[in-house]
Amino acid sequence: VARAPPPFNHGAAHPAAEAVFWSTLAKGACMLVGGHVGALAAVAWRFHELLRDDPIPSNASLRDVEAVVVQRLHHAYFTTAPHVFEDPSPVLTLA
Repeated sequence: VARAPPPFNHGAAHPAAEAVFWSTLAKGACMLVGGHVGALAAVAWRFHELLRDDPIPSNASLRDVEAVVVQRLHHAYFTTAPHVFEDPSPVLTLA
């Protein structure tokens, strides 16, 4: 079983940054996929790959952490959704 990589590049960040990371990830993923559990698994896996390849800097501001999570979720969704949904129209969009 693959373990999730630490979300930050040095494995630890301020507790508030970690809270923003997990809260944004949970809310954003639910907004993107709704009740489609299979889609959630696919998007989460793609997000995991993006995070593994490019972790968030541990000194990132809370705003930057939130922005990176939303951006990567958006990318994970749009690279995964065409394979999972017939109509990949997310609720969460980037402004």
